[in-house]
Amino acid sequence: MTLFAALLLVLPIRVHDWNGFGVDSAGNLYVIDPNQGVLHRVRPDGRREDFISGDAWQSIYGAHHLSIDSEDRL
Repeated sequence: MTLFAALLLVLPIRVHDWNGFGVDSAGNLYVIDPNQGVLHRVRPDGRREDFISGDAWQSIYGAHHLSIDSEDRL
């Protein structure tokens, strides 16, 4: 089982499509949940936090795809 599949089984995150994932150089997994208006960050130790939500979500409202560049910018 892949890390992504394992996380989806244990985390209360809805995923709209498979393009809403990204991993940075520190091993943090980012998951877009457009239905809830949240960009989650899952740390390598398994802790989950809302990385972008609320008013900040409005700046990326409707996002379904995620990309992280070589400098870890979303």
